[in-house]
Amino acid sequence: MRHLIIILTFVFICGCANETMSVKDLYLLEPDLPESIADAPQVPINIGHFHTADAFDYKNFTYRKAEGVYEIDHYRKFISPKSSMVENRLTQWLDSSGFNVQPDNVKSEYIITGIINEFYANFVNSLKPEAVIELKIFISTRNADPVSSKTFRAKKPILETDEKNAIDSWEQCLEQIFPEAARFISKSVKARINENQ
Repeated sequence: MRHLIIILTFVFICGCANETMSVKDLYLLEPDLPESIADAPQVPINIGHFHTADAFDYKNFTYRKAEGVYEIDHYRKFISPKSSMVENRLTQWLDSSGFNVQPDNVKSEYIITGIINEFYANFVNSLKPEAVIELKIFISTRNADPVSSKTFRAKKPILETDEKNAIDSWEQCLEQIFPEAARFISKSVKARINENQ
C-alpha cells in the first residue's frame, strides 16, 4: 500500500578534528491511486507548476505545537519539495482516473495549477494529533483566462503520537483531496466547454 522511502545516513563533518554523524529519514508521499475511472472530460489538459506557501516551503516536516507556533523537524524530511510531490502524484492520479493528461511539451486548452496553503502535523492536542493539508486548485485556459478555482482541506488523525507516523496521515489527506479535486476539475471544464458551444 503506502511505501515509506527511508534513506539513512547523511554524514556531516563539523570542524577539522571532530566528526558528528547526523542520521536523517527521507520520505516520499505515495497516496494510493484510484481504482475506478472517473467521469472525466476527454479534452487534453496540462498540469502546470504547483507552489507551496512560504511558511511550509521546505522539505522538512513541520509541526504545529501551539497557537501560531510551528517547529521544523531537522531529522525528518521529504525526498522532494512538497509542491513537486503533490503535483506529480496528482498528475498520476488524474491520468489513472481517466483524464486526458498531456506532457508539458504538448500544449492543451486547459491548465491545472495549485498552491499548498498548509502542510503540517498538528500536535496542539498531544492526545489527538492530526495531519493537515490545504490545497487550492486553479483551472485556466492556455491563454491564461481563469476558469475556476477551489480550496480543498483535509485533516486525518495521526494514530500514534510520534511525528514520523504523520506520513501515512498526510497520504490519507491527499487520498481525500484528489477525488474531490478531480470532480471539481471535471465539472468546471465541462461547464466551460458547454459555454463555448
